[in-house]
Formats: sequence, C-alpha cells, structure tokens
Amino acid sequence: MTWPQDEWSVRALAERYGFAVDARDMDALAALFWPDASIFTHSVDDPEEIVGRLEGVAAIRGIGQRMNDRYDTTFHFVGNAAYEMAGDEATGTVNCVAHHLRRKDDEITDYVMFIRYDDRYGRREGQWRFDERRLRVRWTERRRLGETTQLGPPDFPGS
Repeated sequence: MTWPQDEWSVRALAERYGFAVDARDMDALAALFWPDASIFTHSVDDPEEIVGRLEGVAAIRGIGQRMNDRYDTTFHFVGNAAYEMAGDEATGTVNCVAHHLRRKDDEITDYVMFIRYDDRYGRREGQWRFDERRLRVRWTERRRLGETTQLGPPDFPGS
C-alpha cells in the first residue's frame, strides 16, 4: 500500500470505532484491535493520570455493556486528525465529540465529552488495527434536553 492509502486505512479505524460503540456492536469493535491491544482512559483533571485500563480484546468487548449500563444511546462524531506513518507502525491524534444520552424519569440529559484520542496502530499481514488507544477527555458538558427530544435505538441500519 502507498502512504495515503495507509493513512486512510488508519483513519477508518477511528470512524469504525465510533460506529461500533454507538451500535453496541462488540464484534465490529473487537475486529478493530489486535488481540493484545489496550485502551487507557485518562483523568480529566490530570491528562497523564490513568483512571481506566482495558487490556486485550476480551476486556475491550466489555465497552458495550458499560455503555448500556450508563446511557440510553450515544453518538460519536470523529473530527480532525493527524497521523505519523512509519512502515508497519503509525501514531495518530484524533478529536471526537461524543454525546451520551440518558433518560431518568421524564428528563433526558446529554453528557458531552470533548475527546482527544492518542493512538498507536500496527499493520500485520497487510491489515491495520489499533495497538493502543488513549482516551483523554479535554472537557465535558452536561445538557438538559427539551421535552420534545426523542431517543432512537442505539443501533441503526448499516452498522
């Protein structure tokens, strides 16, 4: 593959990650990571402090249940990104705005996370996947949504 194609392949991982989490499709999510991959969540207050750690694909699959336990639906929007490609390895920084909706009684709240992902990727047998994903929440907002808000299902066609 040429360099631009590799960059597009790596970019697709971030986009597919958002789709898989929002659809709670843990098979699709697991397929984005190498078996020994890790996800680290960093503190909002101290971006170097690790407050969550998922190591291996089995642990990463648990994201779906965690999301179901906390939110009615989510929506991850992947924004600007930058990548450094070096043969079969790459690093990337990806920005994301993630909405997390929850209904409690008659109130719907949207917990919005402004996220920077710091990623490491590896290519094996011609395929790119995540080696490591670091989730760094830059800031959050909690919004109360209006009474006319309708929550759709967490999955959608084409997921």
